[in-house]
Amino acid sequence: MRTGLLIGILVLIIGGVVFLAAENYNNIHSEVDGLKITTPTGYEKSSESRTELKLTNGNNVITVYSQDLEQLKSFNKKYSTLKSKNMDVDGINILFKEYEFNYINPYYYMFNINGKYFVINSQEELNETILSEMLAENNVTSSDKIELPDIEVEKEKPDSNKDSSTSTDSGYSGTEAIFTKNVLDRYDSDGDGRISRSEWNTWCLYEGYDDVSNCDTNGDGYCSRSELNAYSRKYGY
Repeated sequence: MRTGLLIGILVLIIGGVVFLAAENYNNIHSEVDGLKITTPTGYEKSSESRTELKLTNGNNVITVYSQDLEQLKSFNKKYSTLKSKNMDVDGINILFKEYEFNYINPYYYMFNINGKYFVINSQEELNETILSEMLAENNVTSSDKIELPDIEVEKEKPDSNKDSSTSTDSGYSGTEAIFTKNVLDRYDSDGDGRISRSEWNTWCLYEGYDDVSNCDTNGDGYCSRSELNAYSRKYGY
């Protein structure tokens, strides 16, 4: 009887140890569209799906996702390049770019592993040690160099006849109106004056914005001008 009890307790202890080890492994290791990611020291997972991973250390947010080359090229044409260089991190050719944004996540690390393109973007510039730690588990068989030209995007000249301190949407400041105009200009691909869920997911999530439901407050599947203004006010964009 006593022997059986001891065996039962031992089994429970071993099971608990195995469970904790598995949970710790899952907290550290992730996979995004086949890319193996190790959570770097000091960071923890914020959200995770098959196609996107977010990591945070309380001050910085790192987002990892897959992307196709045409989307990378299109994105690269939209924003001025402030800084650019090629990096070799454990055999992986990484194109680093800092883009000129007026919101978060300006630092982009783009690379090709085995024919798939991936992006790591960050609110803060990452050093090679962090990148190496994140990508250490990948067995690299192909890492072609990505070529994206450094582009200086011509800015729109302000209209002197417009009062930039006011918005066409009553009750909202110039900052909120500018945010809404920028979002619609860049992401409203069908020109209907609002952002659909697919338009949001295609671009906005890649640039650090959160789930569309935080903007689409009435749940109709679109972010209207007034909802974009309210989103800008609430989250400080």
